[in-house]
Amino acid sequence: MASDIEDLEDLIVNKLSRISGVFSIKSNLALKKISYKTVLPIDTTRPSRSDRVNPRRGMVAPRQGAKPLPSPQGQSIA
Repeated sequence: MASDIEDLEDLIVNKLSRISGVFSIKSNLALKKISYKTVLPIDTTRPSRSDRVNPRRGMVAPRQGAKPLPSPQGQSIA
C-alpha cells in the first residue's frame, strides 16, 4: 500500500514494472471518502432464527406452516 501518489508512482515505475514477467499494471485509488459506516445494515424488524429456539431441546422450532422432515426410517419427525 502506498501512503500517497508519489509513493504509488515509485512503487509502479521503479519496483513493480521492473519485475521480469510483469507486462502490465492496473491500479485504482479513491479520490475521496464517500461514507464511513461501522454498523452492518441488519433488518431488526424481522425475527431471527434464535427467536425460534426451544430451550428444553436446544433445537430450532419449525416455522409456522413448515412441513415435518422425514426421518431416516421414513417416519415423520414432528
